[in-house]
This record gives sequence, structure tokens and C-alpha cells, in this order.
Amino acid sequence: MNFKIHDDLPTEYFGTVLNFVDKVMNDITYGMFDEDGNELLDPNDWYDKTRVQSPEFVINNKRGNCVDQVNLEYWFFKENGIKTKIYYIEYTNDKNESPSHMFIILDNNNKIYWYENAWKSFAGLHEYYTLNECLTDIKKKYCPDKYLDSCKIYRIKDILEGSNPNQVLNRKIIKIKDTPRLYYVSDKDFDETVLNPCVPNNFFTENNYEDTRQERISFFPSIEQALSDNPNINKNNILFVYIPNEDYDYYKPSVEEVPTVYLTGETWITKPISIKKIGNIKIINEMPDKDLIYTYGDNNTGTLKKWQYSVLNGDLIKDSWHDIQRIEEIVKNYKNKHPNASIKQAWAVAEKLLNKQIEERNKAKEFKEVKTYVVIDYFGKPVYESTNEGCQEYINNHKNEKLAYVLKEVLPKLTRNEVKELFEDSKPQKGLNIVYKDNQEFNCYEVDVIDHNNQIIDQELCDSEDEIKIIINDFKREYKILKVKNEKGDF
Repeated sequence: MNFKIHDDLPTEYFGTVLNFVDKVMNDITYGMFDEDGNELLDPNDWYDKTRVQSPEFVINNKRGNCVDQVNLEYWFFKENGIKTKIYYIEYTNDKNESPSHMFIILDNNNKIYWYENAWKSFAGLHEYYTLNECLTDIKKKYCPDKYLDSCKIYRIKDILEGSNPNQVLNRKIIKIKDTPRLYYVSDKDFDETVLNPCVPNNFFTENNYEDTRQERISFFPSIEQALSDNPNINKNNILFVYIPNEDYDYYKPSVEEVPTVYLTGETWITKPISIKKIGNIKIINEMPDKDLIYTYGDNNTGTLKKWQYSVLNGDLIKDSWHDIQRIEEIVKNYKNKHPNASIKQAWAVAEKLLNKQIEERNKAKEFKEVKTYVVIDYFGKPVYESTNEGCQEYINNHKNEKLAYVLKEVLPKLTRNEVKELFEDSKPQKGLNIVYKDNQEFNCYEVDVIDHNNQIIDQELCDSEDEIKIIINDFKREYKILKVKNEKGDF
């Protein structure tokens, strides 16, 4: 079977390949088949009689199990220039059964993608920065909490058609370890650089309040915690955010080794590691917090700083210090009930409880309604339909074509002149406005610049109304139409 969509299709046309594969896979549902192509309806027959079906069979019958469907997806993506690998996940339950699933991972334009169809609850494309982040997310989605310790992920070399799925598993070649997402923040702008471990030269190591033997590179579970650990940060600093760019082993130091570890979450990587830049930020203000107190030495105390910052570029996640403070509350309650417990035991309990709360919040977010957008050509004809991010990617992959995108519900209401304005200088100019309001958390103004699709195209936090005027003037020069709204009347 020829899996090539177009013989001359450039490999960077990821969106085109994805759109085609989606159209093929959307109609395919789950089913088990024997070596003669007969569907196995009795689950008792699945273990011995199931055979891997060919991609042609799956397309024609619109049925196949996860192995059959992954085999089809694999060849579609691979033959059209997308780096594609096959993975397998399993865990052991109380009945000594091993529920399992097979899936594919795509590597394109320095991003990692999980593509799914057989597992309908998560059908579609899921984007990540690293492979470890991707596999950890799949593990949490697939394995119940009580069985996480038994959960394993393997990479599969290839799939042999006509074989029993268990024979496919004999070709697993790599066991994937579970690693957390970690951040490294620096004022130095470099990318894909290898960092070498060393013992830091600071107040704590000079006075033997911190470990002075283990060479390490310090990473942190959030940008906020990385900033709080850095005593050299000042207002208006421009900092660069990095993540590991390869698989890694890590070590969680104890409070004896790093006095601030239970506030900052500091994590050590003790071997040279390649890092990748994912964005940069600007420090706006210091926000002292009397609750972020730690002890060191003979009952000495110190206080960490919170920093307010804005994201200059990159899809960076702003974590909340509320979660870190919540851990402290749980620790205090646990120590009151269990006075003989060590601080390390208390923090382990607190982190477990908080992670469960965060997971429940994330599950609730997954059911939020996603708005549909449409990519249109210069004449207003729709050519592609997806989420906001999907349409942006489609346009990026078709840079030689004149395209724009709008909310699907807005498209029927657009006049020809409004469509033309979408394409002027490649910037939507109709209905642009600035909305600002008081930000109670940071005691400043929160300013959103919004286009006519009600999408925020810029966001700033300003200390004064003079700073708001600067933003307004900048956008007046760039855009023809500008409206300013606020909670106190016209500006």
C-alpha cells in the first residue's frame, strides 16, 4: 500500500499530513480479528486468537484494535516524513491482570506529539515540549493511582502483521523511566548547550549550610520556584527559561543538604545535560511574603522572595505559589497530629495530597468546551477547521499561501471588506481594543490587548497609568482602529 499523500509533499507540511490522517482514522472504531479476518466477539478468544491486521484491512473494514490502528498511523506519518515511534504501556491490577495500550509519538519542529485514535477519550493530537513530559502525562491518564508503581512504558521496534499482539511485545526494546518536568532559569541566552555539574559558590556552601561534596546542576519544578532560589534577581531583568533536552536521572536532596528544598523543590541532575530554551521572561516586581520562611544552621531563618513576571515569548506555564503554600499548611497539620514524624515524611504526605488535588483540577479542565476556528483564504472560503492552536499551526505550515483564521461562529457574519481587513499586513485590525482593570493580587493594572475575534494578542501588567499610555500609543501606531475600555471610564 502506498502511504504517501503526495509524492512531492515537503516534510514540513505537518498540518497537511495530520489533517489527512485524521480523516482516515476518525471513522475507525475498536475491534479484534483473527488470522482469517473474522471479528472476535468473545473476550475469551482475544488472548490467543487475535492477529495484527494489515493497514488495508483496517481502512476497508474501519475496525481494528490499538495495535492495528497504531500500525496504520505509523506508516502514514513515517512515509510522509514525520519522525514516528511506537510505544506500549501496561500495569498490573489486584487481579494480576495487565491492562495495556499501544500508541505512537511524533517528533516535529522541536515539539513532541502524542497522536491517539483507538483510545477515544483522548483521540486527537496532544503537544509537549519533551518526550518525558509526554510519557509521564500518558502514564497518569492510563494508570489508576493505586497501580502507578506497577506501570511500565516500552518502545516497540516494529509491528509484524499477522502476528499475535503478544509476539509484538517481544520486540520491545526500551523501558521508559518516569521523570518530572524541570526548569532551569538563567540571564544567559543559549540553546542546546550542555551544562556541567559543579558545587555552587554561594552563602550556604561557603558556610557549610548546604552540601559541598556533590557536584550538581539545580533544576526546579516551576519557574516561580526557580526564581525564588536566585538571590541575584532584580526588577526589569530579562531571563531565559530552559528544560532538559534529553533523558536524565535526578536526585531529590534532603533538607539537610539544601535548607530551602521543601519550598523551592530543588532537584539535582548530577551528570552533564543538554538543555533547550523554551522562552524568556521579564521580572516586574518583588513581592515579599512572610510565609516563605526557612531555617538553616542553628535555628537561623531566612525568607524567600516571590517575583511578579511577564512572559515575553514561549508557551510558558505560570504556576501558583498558592500550591506551594498549601503544602506548608498540610505539613503543619500533619506534624501536629504526628509529632514524632520527620519533616521529610510530612512533606512526602503533603506532596502526594497536593498532586492528587492538582490531578483532579486538570481532569476537570479536560471537559471544558473548546471553541472551533476556521482557516479561510483571501476570498473568505474555509479551507481548514480546528482549535485556535491547530489553525495557527496550519497557517504556519502554509506560509506561501494567503490565509487567516476566525471563530467558526463569526465567519458567516463577516462582510467582504472585513475579510480583506483580516489580510492587511497579516494583522487583524478591525475592532482592536485595550481593556484594563485593577489587579488585586499584584496591586497594579492588568492590560489586555484584544483583537476582533475576542482573542488576547498581548498582555501586560503596569505599575502606573503612564505605562498604560505607552502601550496604547504603541498599538495606535501599529493598528488603524483602537478602542480603550476600563472599569473607571474612558482613558
